Amino acid sequence: KIFPIDSEAYQALTFLYIDQGYALPSTSGPWSADELIRMLERIDPAALSPGARQAYDFAARELDPLGKVFRFGLDVSAEVYAHTNTDSFTAENDWIRGFDERSPFLDLVLETWPGEHFYGYTSLSIGNNPYNNWDSTIGPTSTFFGQSAVTCNIPMIPPAVISDLDFNIPYRAFGAFGGENWSVQVGREKLSWGPGESGNFVLGDHVPYHNVGRITTYTPAFKYTFITSFFPYPSDYYSTTPDANGSYLKSGSQGDLLAGLNMFMAHRVEWRLFRDTLGFALTEAVMYQSEEGILDLRVLSPAMIFHDYYIRDNANSILSLEADWTPIPRLSIYGQLAADEFCLPGEPIPGVDNAAHPDGFAYMLGGKTAFPLDRGMFYASLEGVLTDPYLYLRYGEEGYTSDPRQAVMG
Repeated sequence: KIFPIDSEAYQALTFLYIDQGYALPSTSGPWSADELIRMLERIDPAALSPGARQAYDFAARELDPLGKVFRFGLDVSAEVYAHTNTDSFTAENDWIRGFDERSPFLDLVLETWPGEHFYGYTSLSIGNNPYNNWDSTIGPTSTFFGQSAVTCNIPMIPPAVISDLDFNIPYRAFGAFGGENWSVQVGREKLSWGPGESGNFVLGDHVPYHNVGRITTYTPAFKYTFITSFFPYPSDYYSTTPDANGSYLKSGSQGDLLAGLNMFMAHRVEWRLFRDTLGFALTEAVMYQSEEGILDLRVLSPAMIFHDYYIRDNANSILSLEADWTPIPRLSIYGQLAADEFCLPGEPIPGVDNAAHPDGFAYMLGGKTAFPLDRGMFYASLEGVLTDPYLYLRYGEEGYTSDPRQAVMG
């Protein structure tokens, strides 16, 4: 079985690791049942307080293989959203509970276990699209984020109409196979790499899904992951000139011929050091695109240094370093550094030379705590993030770094 990035079993393991003085469990999700079971084996249940033992027993139940062949599930969630100011707060990021946190009205889940080493998952949901309008100033907008005083997630309840139905489903559907210390997954899945609570620099949970191929292998002290994720080529949905409404989005149809290739690719290595108190991760990723739709097989190397490809017109690479340290039980300190664009000795210097490309760095520093409280676990975190304005951007044909239509974004 493959557990998603919002798995409660993984959350329980995170609380237990912090409470017991271990470095955070692997922060590159999703995870196979085998991997999470091996994480749980580090914990000695006899040494736990009652609240921590509750978390341990919960994780053990979630990870216990039941020998099923298939499982059907139907989730029904009726949600209502109310807001009094319909003029000033009408964007998704104005809401604490944005589209990603809102549940679909119906969600039909099918899980299959064709054999011990094979697993399939499909989630068919019925809900509304996140956006249904375009504003030339702020981009995509929606009547579901404050333009109406009261909205809900039930389709065709005003202001929703039938065209607001979300047909871009399933959001999570894949096949997987694996065994002890390894797994392979292909399909649609949500990804997150890193310890960040507000997000992560290379792979964050803000993307609803990736069309992903993922290979991972691990031991108690080491983990390696290689993934690919494919997206539409920018010219398939962006125009170089705006329409009468100021929109650069193309109004396409199912009959349009898609062209070009746009692919995200990354590899990540993780280590656990100093008696499991320090975790370290190195991630390198690249956004690769080709207008002709040509995939250069050289870029698929799982061990290549992507920065050394020297293909600026086709790709934008990024490097990330992460570390988390649990100096004492119940306190975890973590940091993350991402380098997207920087100059080497001998290259034009940003702010000095006209030909220089601006720096693109990102920094994160945070802390987490978890400890037993009554029959459960108390958890809290504090995090600070600083990013350069040109992070993720690549020069286009015209050299407009600040123009998103000319950028390859990671």
